[in-house]
Amino acid sequence: MEIIGPKLKERYGFTLTEIRELINELAGGNIIRNNKVKLRLQRYYENEISFSSSNSKNESLMVFSLKLDINEIIERMRKVDNIKTAAKEIREALQKVDFGLTNKFFDSDELNTSWMTTEMPDEMLTFLSTLLNINKGFLLSNSVNEEAYSDPDQSKMDTKDDDDEYDIENIATCHDKKMSVSAKVIFQILYYSIHSGLKQTPLHLMVGHTIYDKCKSRELITCMDRALISVSYNEVLRKRQQLAAYVIHASGNGNNAKPFSY
Repeated sequence: MEIIGPKLKERYGFTLTEIRELINELAGGNIIRNNKVKLRLQRYYENEISFSSSNSKNESLMVFSLKLDINEIIERMRKVDNIKTAAKEIREALQKVDFGLTNKFFDSDELNTSWMTTEMPDEMLTFLSTLLNINKGFLLSNSVNEEAYSDPDQSKMDTKDDDDEYDIENIATCHDKKMSVSAKVIFQILYYSIHSGLKQTPLHLMVGHTIYDKCKSRELITCMDRALISVSYNEVLRKRQQLAAYVIHASGNGNNAKPFSY
């Protein structure tokens, strides 16, 4: 609570959810709920704080310091740039993401697993579902749905009814699945960008290795790297050399080298 006090003076208000997350982070786990946070604040600060009313059960209450002048609160609220605030929250959320690629060879299986299993932070889900005008649930689609969408045979699927009427529902579903993949691409590009390319994603590794497999063009990979869509050409070579060294070492010990593919 000693940490929360100064923060209440710095800002015009906090949501109970923000305070709960701060307490849980300091305590090392999800050990407290919003209602308990409110009770603790009331006991600790008594008449020094006030809570906003809420018209929705899903809306977190705001807590204000009564030591702040109402005009000061209004002035602070006017100065808040919601876009900058949202960008900061998204950046902080992205910095906590882990694609699980540490100490990996980045073969196709590992990259596919990372692509399918890495969860977007809730801040990114909200931002991208709003930006792309897509239901948030589609961004949480499982790998089976995404594999079905990426299947080449899907393009041959008949999207018309027996009466030759356009199947709007099928088109809407395909659109949402396409937007879901687009959201993951944007998510990984933003992650790669804020880390200045020092932390890699399945997307950037797949792009680099795919270009190398097709034409080995240093210029094209470098161009994509500068556009923050691929890892660097040197990084592609380095990963392949590591993989080759592993295969040679495993074969030299009389073992069957584990097959890898990009």
